[in-house]
Amino acid sequence: MATDSVTDEELETIDDLYRTIVGQIKSGAKSPELFRLQLEEIAGIEGADTLGATVHSPHNVHVIDCDAPPPMPVEGEIEEHHKLGLIEFDPAKFSFYLHEAQQAEGLMVGHDLRQKLKGRPVMNACMLDYLFHHASIIPDSWKWDELGNTRYIYFWGTIFRSPDDILFVWFLSWREKGWGLGSRFLSSEWGQNDPAIISVG
Repeated sequence: MATDSVTDEELETIDDLYRTIVGQIKSGAKSPELFRLQLEEIAGIEGADTLGATVHSPHNVHVIDCDAPPPMPVEGEIEEHHKLGLIEFDPAKFSFYLHEAQQAEGLMVGHDLRQKLKGRPVMNACMLDYLFHHASIIPDSWKWDELGNTRYIYFWGTIFRSPDDILFVWFLSWREKGWGLGSRFLSSEWGQNDPAIISVG
């Protein structure tokens, strides 16, 4: 079904069906694979994005499979990965968290910050990967903080271990030519420009 050949009413029907399927998956009534197949049938879209994410509807609704295996670095292995289920991306449902030790130009060692983040709804590398490959949906307000400094947004829900046995976590940041990825060792220090992204929805 081509979106330029359907009416607004038909698009609304597709969106309603899409949201119904998402609800069924969250309740455990449908599997993610059946979700993908049914979406292809009702929305006329091709198969799922395989880069740590899922299908999104043709009407600007993005659902990220945060239960998927996280994207792997060139070298290293997964130390810790928190599965978060299917998450519909709505910027209003996320916030940037700074521990008090990071604020007011303070610094905090990554190992200590990791402990302080336990129990908080931090996002994992599946979301980072999805946003990086669908950068047009990232709000401009995420690029810089209130003082105009570049934000380095960390996805603490997935922690990796390097071949040298050093733990690290990935971040997303705005650069001159667009959004880019980077990583930092937990032995390093985190400051006021290094928030963790958490769910508030």
